[in-house]
Formats: sequence, structure tokens, C-alpha cells
Amino acid sequence: MVFGFIKKLTGKDKELVKEGDELFNRGDYYKALAKYNEALEINKDNIDAKKGIEYIKEIENLKRRGYKLFNECKYSEALERYEKILKLNPNDKKVKDRIEDIKIIMLKKEGNKLMSKKEYDKALIKFEEVLKLNPNDLEVKNKINEINRIKTEKAFKYYVELGDKEFKNNNYLKAKDYYNTALSYKNDLKVKEKIKEVEKLRKIRTLKEEGKRLSNNGNYINALKKFEEVLKLNPNDKEAKDKVNEIKEKAFKYYVELGDKEFKNN
Repeated sequence: MVFGFIKKLTGKDKELVKEGDELFNRGDYYKALAKYNEALEINKDNIDAKKGIEYIKEIENLKRRGYKLFNECKYSEALERYEKILKLNPNDKKVKDRIEDIKIIMLKKEGNKLMSKKEYDKALIKFEEVLKLNPNDLEVKNKINEINRIKTEKAFKYYVELGDKEFKNNNYLKAKDYYNTALSYKNDLKVKEKIKEVEKLRKIRTLKEEGKRLSNNGNYINALKKFEEVLKLNPNDKEAKDKVNEIKEKAFKYYVELGDKEFKNN
């Protein structure tokens, strides 16, 4: 009793509590508990030692409950228990690691669920959050690659469909813009051929417009050249064929009339 009293006077119990606190902060609760109990043997009224023991008991209870919930795949409830431990000891590395593991599992689960519902943007956010916690997660990297591939293919098809729609409506410039946007997502030979066809049709339309304008102004020779260029691009263009015949007929009449006029003027 005297020896214990001397230790109390020299503050040995406080020294033990300090050592216990250091062990507590490192998450070594077993050794910390021994230090706190030793301090209480010297000074049964040491409040800090009692508080440390209470914390350890609460932490151990939370750990047991959290572990059980984790094994039952009740991740949200398990996470709640482990986060309570961190409030008692923010330096517990093992608990921090377990919280990170649980968050990764939950994020993956949510990401996979969103992916199955084809909510790819939302799923991508979840998987990217996983990589912030674990940059080397190969499974998640593959999921992100798959989502990006799906999104790319989806965007490609979307712009091709828009291009086809404008193409059918003879809006060739818009069609070309949409096809070029589609190519920014995927290098596709068929789309490149569509662009070539669009450019050809745009050229044909321009040639026809110029040919009609020249014909209306009586410039039959140059008008004829325009429609003959059209037929080089598309030998089966009925409108161009008809215009060629029409212009030749007009030109024939025009030059006959000029000849008759000159004939009359001797």
C-alpha cells in the first residue's frame, strides 16, 4: 500500500495513462488496456484511465458488431459502426482501411446496379470514386473501359442516325456535319463512304443550280457543260439528262433564229 502510495505521489499512474494513450492512438487496444489497468492499480480514481478503458470496451463492441454486419453483407450498417470507432479514435489505421474496403464494395455494388440499368454516366461516377480510393483496381478499370466503349458506340450510332435523317431530307451540309461528329467517336469506313456520297450530291446540286441559272440567262454552252459534269458524277441522273436535251433544243432554236435573222439582213 505504501509502495503504491509513493507511485501515486510520483505520478506513475499518469505516466502509465500517457503510455496507454499512445498505444490507444496506434490502435493497440490490448496493450493500452493493460496500461490503463496498471494505472488504476496505483490510483483507482484516475479518471483518464477509466475513460480509456470505457473507450476500448466501446470500440471492441463496435468492432464485433461491425465485423458481424460486414460478414452478413450489411455494409451500410457495418460502415456506421466503424465510423463510430473513428470518432473515438481517429488514428485507428485498421479501422480506416476497413472503412475504405466497405466503401469500395458499396460503390462497386452501386456502379454495377446502375450499369445494369444502362445509367452509364451515373455508374461511371461510382467507379471513378472507387479509383480515388484504390487507383490500382483492375476490375473497376475494366468496367470504366467498358462503359466508355458503350458510350462511344452509343454516341456514334446517335450521330450516324441524325446524319441519315438529314441525308434523306437532302440537307447534305447538316448530314456531313453529323457524320463527321460520328467519326470523332469511331473511325468507320461506311460513314466515310456516306460523307463521300454527301459531297458528291452537294456538288451535283450546285452544278444543277448553276446550269439552270446559265440556261435561263441564255448561256447554253456553259449551262450544257454543267449538266454534262453532273452526268459524269451520276450517269443515271434523269433530271440532268432531260436538261441536256432541253438545252440542246433551246440552243438549236436559238441559233436557227439567229441564222434566220442574219439571213434576212442579207
